[in-house]
Amino acid sequence: MSFMKIDESLCTKCMRCASVCPRGIIAANDVGLPFVAKAFENMCLLCGHCVAVCPERAASLASMSVDLCPEVDPASSFDSGSVSQLLRSRRSIRRYVDKPVDRDVLKGVIETARYAPTAANMQQIEWTVTEGGEKLRELSRLTIEWMRRVLAEEPSSPYASYFGPIVSGWDKGYDPILREAPVLVTASSRRGDANVLVDISTALAYLEIAALPVGLGTCWAGLLAAALINDAATKEALGLPKGHHTQYPMMIGYPKHKYVRLPERNAPVIHWK
Repeated sequence: MSFMKIDESLCTKCMRCASVCPRGIIAANDVGLPFVAKAFENMCLLCGHCVAVCPERAASLASMSVDLCPEVDPASSFDSGSVSQLLRSRRSIRRYVDKPVDRDVLKGVIETARYAPTAANMQQIEWTVTEGGEKLRELSRLTIEWMRRVLAEEPSSPYASYFGPIVSGWDKGYDPILREAPVLVTASSRRGDANVLVDISTALAYLEIAALPVGLGTCWAGLLAAALINDAATKEALGLPKGHHTQYPMMIGYPKHKYVRLPERNAPVIHWK
């Protein structure tokens, strides 16, 4: 199969595929059909824009058959009000039901999150799923121990006043780190450049929105993220693939409480130029 396959019986030679190609490597051949020259094949991002834009189902790539790319279903589209409510209804969940999350449900959420955009369509995000209260509590314990060392060794640190009440809460039997969530999801990548760190954050943002329709809630684990940066034992316990970089792990589980209103936020500050 050639790198780009065009069904000549369907193609209208409209060249929409060439118009949307991010790299501009699609051209018309001698008879007006789109093609990618051999010399330019390695420049392709495999983003699938050419396949997605063709209304006639005429375009495929060697690695992306049009048969594997479902059409956009207008009946499943959102209006602006629905999108606004979906995004505004996302809450940071810090109280969870004591209930495990089925792996098939988690896999479905991650399957949706994998469609988050990545720089140059590199798609190098991998997912580590930590399940079970004991494993998560151990990560919380290690984070608390790191905080204790900071409090003991750097009492004048600006973090001291913040860490003190957190450690105190732990000592009283409450988990202020991972909030007794049943699952922790961590997106990571072998690359550590600025672009991939943005990719990781974007993937997690997709994850938490994808979690809403299946009744799951999420929360960014900022305190654990700080320990992962500063404490080798915590990082080792999380067990990411060797050499991987991450931003924030994310708690996930079934919310204990149902939210019935959309709280207000500050008006946007917009600088028109």
